[in-house]
Amino acid sequence: MEQITELLQMYGYPILFGLGLIEFLGVPVATAPVLLVVGAFAAAGTISPIGAIIAVTAGGLIGESTWYTVARWRGDRLLHIACGLASNPNVCVVGFAQRVRRTGATVLIVAKFLPAGGAVPAFAAGLA
Repeated sequence: MEQITELLQMYGYPILFGLGLIEFLGVPVATAPVLLVVGAFAAAGTISPIGAIIAVTAGGLIGESTWYTVARWRGDRLLHIACGLASNPNVCVVGFAQRVRRTGATVLIVAKFLPAGGAVPAFAAGLA
């Protein structure tokens, strides 16, 4: 435990940046325990809370921008590949595209709060 504490004290901001990046890319990682430890460090004055927020936000923005760019570049093709795993791929593709066009920003906001929906809003925005 002491080694993890020393590691976070030495490389806290790059670790937070990396966690924000991989979290918003959609990789299922447990970031909550690390953020709790960082919060304790911030309360103790070891890590700057503003610096921690900036590091996570910068990683998150890069992750979201990546999904947005990928969706603008090859969104339809990726959607067809992802929906190919569904029982009825055509309904999946058409349904998702219609839902994004019909609800607009609402689906983007709601999807952020759904489990395993982290990368969906940026992808949907790029697709629309």
